[in-house]
Amino acid sequence: MLPKGSFLKLHLRTKQHEIKEHTSIAINENITDLKEAVDLVRNGFIKSVERHLISDAPIGVFLSWGIDSSLVSLLAHELHKDDLRTLSVVFEEKEFSEERYQNIILKKIRSRHNSYLVTQKDFMDNLDNIFQAMDQPTIDGINTYFIAKCAKEDGLKAVLSGMGGDELFGGYSSFTRIDHLWKVKGLNKDIRKLFKLSEFSGVDKYKRFSFLSMKEPLSFYLLLRGMYTPNSVSEILGCSVADVRKALEKLNTDIDPQLGKQNFVSCLETNLYMKNQLLKDTDFMSMRHSVEVRVPFLDRRFMKTVFSIKKSIKFRKEIPKFLLIKAFEDVLPKEIVTRKKQGFTFPFDVWMKSQGNGFFEDAVSRGGVNKEYADRVWNEFEKGNIHWSKVWAMVVMSNSKSSIPFSAIIQ
Repeated sequence: MLPKGSFLKLHLRTKQHEIKEHTSIAINENITDLKEAVDLVRNGFIKSVERHLISDAPIGVFLSWGIDSSLVSLLAHELHKDDLRTLSVVFEEKEFSEERYQNIILKKIRSRHNSYLVTQKDFMDNLDNIFQAMDQPTIDGINTYFIAKCAKEDGLKAVLSGMGGDELFGGYSSFTRIDHLWKVKGLNKDIRKLFKLSEFSGVDKYKRFSFLSMKEPLSFYLLLRGMYTPNSVSEILGCSVADVRKALEKLNTDIDPQLGKQNFVSCLETNLYMKNQLLKDTDFMSMRHSVEVRVPFLDRRFMKTVFSIKKSIKFRKEIPKFLLIKAFEDVLPKEIVTRKKQGFTFPFDVWMKSQGNGFFEDAVSRGGVNKEYADRVWNEFEKGNIHWSKVWAMVVMSNSKSSIPFSAIIQ
């Protein structure tokens, strides 16, 4: 894998190679006027969506209920009018279905829309294909797998996504939680070392505080996004804690805390979470179905504009995505803007509990995962004490270590 925004040049005669950077976008905060920032964001994003709609094959927009995909759909409608095609995914589990909010947008754009029902049976029937599509083990990407599958069935060759809006404009809870984490920066080394003790807490949600014993920015990122502590990973996989820590140190975290709290989080979410997980997983899951996912928020010209805006204008603690909403307040429906933030989530928690412990035991046993630890994880999951992603992570890791097809394991 090459670093972001770079290319490899191979000299055929000498067999030597060099890696060069072709794109670099830095935060500079040259734009300090709110009205100028609003105009630049509005005009820049409209142009980005317009560029991403260029196609000589059928193209559509994935519509969830959130601000980002809703905005892309509304702007695409203005540009494509009656030719716009949209698709969405719905579930039998009504608490996860977003049809009510999708319909708010659909009434405004009246696109050629197809809604696809994804069930627990679909999830289980497609597990082999999902694992085969993974270039690397990951807990993410299943959403994209089904979105791309539905797009393929709809005859689409490319789909526009709202990915990137949260990272650029402060849509995640991490943008408010950083206020508390920032205070850790001022603590001396001896006090920070005490955070290591939290790894041995009996309460799962407290274990992650042990990450704060590490240096930032890695410590902040792992507290926000990490799942298992080094000791837990060591126990699950049967490797040394030193090996786990050495692997963590390889993460490229060259992000300057002097950027300010919100810019710092934006860079963490963009350069680690989005780059290493969301974009990578979206790429290989969509390519599994020969569907291209386009991301207008990540247009190079648009990102350069956003990174040039002063943080006090771009981020407001009390209003997530303040600047983006301000730029399109006449376009976005109030019901979409004021609804509490909730990511586009499949009912994995419900589906895995419905499959039962037998499904989990069979899955992890083939990969050589520590059975005693796995049993503890499942028991805590059934009690509602840990997130489904921790269970799924063990299933994925077991599958990556096993040569047996998953369909053979679950039969």
